[in-house]
Amino acid sequence: MLSPCSDDLSPRETRCDPLPVGTNITRSEADPARDDCKAGTSERTPSLEHLFAPLSYVHRRRGLLDSLRFKGWRVLADFGRSVTRRGARAEMGDPGGCSHMKKPTKRGLGLVLLTVGLAGTLAAVTMLPGAATPPVNLVSTVLARGTNLSSGTLPLQGGTDVVVASITQEVGGSSGWHSHPGGAIVVVQQGEITLYRSVGNHCDSTRYTQGQSFIERPNDVQNGLNTGSIQLILYAVFPGVPVGGSSRIDVENPGTCPGV
Repeated sequence: MLSPCSDDLSPRETRCDPLPVGTNITRSEADPARDDCKAGTSERTPSLEHLFAPLSYVHRRRGLLDSLRFKGWRVLADFGRSVTRRGARAEMGDPGGCSHMKKPTKRGLGLVLLTVGLAGTLAAVTMLPGAATPPVNLVSTVLARGTNLSSGTLPLQGGTDVVVASITQEVGGSSGWHSHPGGAIVVVQQGEITLYRSVGNHCDSTRYTQGQSFIERPNDVQNGLNTGSIQLILYAVFPGVPVGGSSRIDVENPGTCPGV
């Protein structure tokens, strides 16, 4: 009669193959050095090895651990692996025989609960952001806010000044033709402005109102008029200004926008 225990597996993987219905074997028919293999018995109690299989898998996948760059998970995986090897052998029968395992003892279950608790703690510490730090003796006031309607970016150069200005203009007023060495970011806080730009040999004009913002690119030649019915209030940031220099460069009328 063939042994119900497969010997071509490693000791930890030894299993009892199912026998035909009606077949009964006794300990004398099996290997006397092994645990009893009872025909038709399929009930097995999960071992610590099964419970810690995910941790052992993570431990073996060193590439994943290295990508996480968190030593706590490595320590937890090492602990789970050691418990798997020691605890599982203590909780099962002779590891060289059939793998009918005994139920885990209170000590084994305690180790399981302890490690699961450590895993939960490490996960919470890893995923939760740090506590916020409120300001102390600080007041922040928003001066202006506007939705940007321009495309592109402005270059920022180290060693240059950044100038912030508040600009007011009465109804019908004009900024005059000018440019900026590093460009400008402008927010319309109140009123309405029509910006005329000289581009080559033609004129472009765009109207901006309260709650909108736009940029003026470096060396663009433009003229802004208050075409609204109330005072115009602008907030502007001028990057790339020469140290101690002016944020505005006056230019002659290019003649591309008649009447402006």
